[in-house]
Amino acid sequence: MDLTALRNDLTEQRVKLRERVGRIERDLRRPHDADSTERATERLNEPVLEALDDHVLAEIDALDAAILRID
Repeated sequence: MDLTALRNDLTEQRVKLRERVGRIERDLRRPHDADSTERATERLNEPVLEALDDHVLAEIDALDAAILRID
């Protein structure tokens, strides 16, 4: 695989991960449900979403570093 194709693949992965981060962050900002049971479940999911957000952001940083090395 040539470097241009590799860079394009990495850039495409980065775009998909940025979209994923956007969805995760929207979920975290969404107001909690009025139903107390549903609200409790949402609050239990928050740490998982925050950890997932951190992980995806770290992947994006790694992709950025790889793209910079190619450039």
